[in-house]
Amino acid sequence: MTPFLYAFDVNSIFGRAFPHTDKRVNNGNINQRDFLGGNPVYALRETLRIIRSEIDAVTHLGLPNTHIVMVCDHPGDNFRHAIFPKYKGNRPPKSAARRAQEAMLTDMLRAAGYPVLCIEGVEADDVLATLSTKLSAMGIGCAIFTGDKDLMSLCNDHTVIYNGKLKKIIRDTDVIEKFGVSRDLVLDVLALAGDTADNIPGVKNMSEASAAQLLQSFSFDDIVNTPEKILDTNLKLRKAICKSLKEDPQAAIVSKKLVTLKRDVQLSMNFKEMKFTGPNKEAFLPNFFDLEAA
Repeated sequence: MTPFLYAFDVNSIFGRAFPHTDKRVNNGNINQRDFLGGNPVYALRETLRIIRSEIDAVTHLGLPNTHIVMVCDHPGDNFRHAIFPKYKGNRPPKSAARRAQEAMLTDMLRAAGYPVLCIEGVEADDVLATLSTKLSAMGIGCAIFTGDKDLMSLCNDHTVIYNGKLKKIIRDTDVIEKFGVSRDLVLDVLALAGDTADNIPGVKNMSEASAAQLLQSFSFDDIVNTPEKILDTNLKLRKAICKSLKEDPQAAIVSKKLVTLKRDVQLSMNFKEMKFTGPNKEAFLPNFFDLEAA
């Protein structure tokens, strides 16, 4: 069978699993599987359910895997905080239930039989970008399971994205349809437009659509270094955008550094080790796996 990797952006999956399960529990709709020994595990169960469901979905879409890996964000700051201390600084504090379950994610996944990559100093996106880059160079296929827009920049002849929320495989051609630019310009679009979710400033008054329109005519460096060129376009907010770039070009430059994905992360396992091994029930909370069918 031709080698093919499933690589899961676990924090993206958990980010979908937690809100609706937490709302259910807070509304009093609780069952015996939601807590174990006083520990909340409801979002962990939902995360595992989503992972298994999406494995089945992509397999049935004609992309069966030979290898698999779960990629998690390492707790604490990463190199982007050194560039911009306010990176992700606008997010509200996490609840105790969310923090507790996030802290157990890697242990739960390993006990479920999945290899896990969680590397200090970088984010899961950087690890996924490194995997895609290395595998593509070897001609090996990869499906990245995520809802993150920046990872769409990785789509190529060997790498696809599976967006479980949309239930859709995203390929290279879909990236152009989504952003209006090719994959190699996606991160430039995101740098210019910014991202409120991650507190990436971008250029004031610049939208993704405006950024894409400009990048069809100019390079990122041209836009930042000679913003007066924008005045010759038919962009609606060209005067305001030009003014923003002249007043604060560093906003765009810093944003580009923040959205750029590292593709040379030192991985803690090799491709051969990225295999499902089957669950080890004793390696996690007692009865967690026994109660799955309850």
